[in-house]
Amino acid sequence: MAYSPDFRKQVLRHYKKSGSMAKTAKEFDINRQTIAEWKKLENETGSLANRPLNRSFKKIDPQKLKEIYDQTPDAFQKDVAKTFDVCQSSIQRALKKNSTTPTKRRRFVTKNVTKRNGQTF
Repeated sequence: MAYSPDFRKQVLRHYKKSGSMAKTAKEFDINRQTIAEWKKLENETGSLANRPLNRSFKKIDPQKLKEIYDQTPDAFQKDVAKTFDVCQSSIQRALKKNSTTPTKRRRFVTKNVTKRNGQTF
């Protein structure tokens, strides 16, 4: 859980007044490295808000996957997996992660046939 920007400001104010990172860390029961990171963050960005997470995909681009299923909604997962050069289970996980389900469903043909004494009804 991240500390709030207000708490971070309070800690840095205390650090500037006391001049000792060790005393400030002990006072607020946080690590000295955390204070150093907050100081660096304030110097670089001018703010103490969290940096945005920079997460990227490795092989399966969610936008491209969505485009494929928009263009060909009846595409099989194994064919889409070949497009991305991954296994089929990776496509399943990506679809589940993006809350997307392909429209392709297996169709089972069943006969409503009841036989009694050799007769079909």
